[in-house]
Amino acid sequence: MKIFIPIYSLLVSIVSFILSWLAKYIFLLTQYKDFLFYLGFISLVVVIVSLILLIKNRGLTEWINSIIDSENARQFLRIIGKINEFNSQTQLDPVQRVFNSCLYYTSINYFRDHVEVRICVPNSEEAAKILREKEKHLLDQLDRYPFMKRYMLNHKSEKDGQFDVYRGSKKKDDK
Repeated sequence: MKIFIPIYSLLVSIVSFILSWLAKYIFLLTQYKDFLFYLGFISLVVVIVSLILLIKNRGLTEWINSIIDSENARQFLRIIGKINEFNSQTQLDPVQRVFNSCLYYTSINYFRDHVEVRICVPNSEEAAKILREKEKHLLDQLDRYPFMKRYMLNHKSEKDGQFDVYRGSKKKDDK
């Protein structure tokens, strides 16, 4: 799952504040005490500004549902490996590995007035063929997601580099 940059920044600020406290009271890393404190403070400011901009431009519930539904779509598309009966290990052939690696870049982005579904198309022809077969089922699955019911998704894709992009608009009766 992709982690939002303010979460990284929040982790950096927490670690910096802990290390600066250790430097002050336990006398570890004393020469870096001020640097660690300022690093933590700056990271915390970045977190607050990023979250304010996110809430203002996109909406917090849209962002949270984007993360949840993107992960659900990836799980739906993922090919599970076969278990080898001889050594009980999961095995994937190279085509399936390529297909599953492209799923990391597949995402659903909800905005206040529209939705965008970006599906990464693998470079391998065999993996792209598997995607084409699963893509039809994915679009039916997306209509079942609770937050997606607020939007009308166009089932015709547009090509954007290595991505198939499906766009939709918010339904008029849902505000």
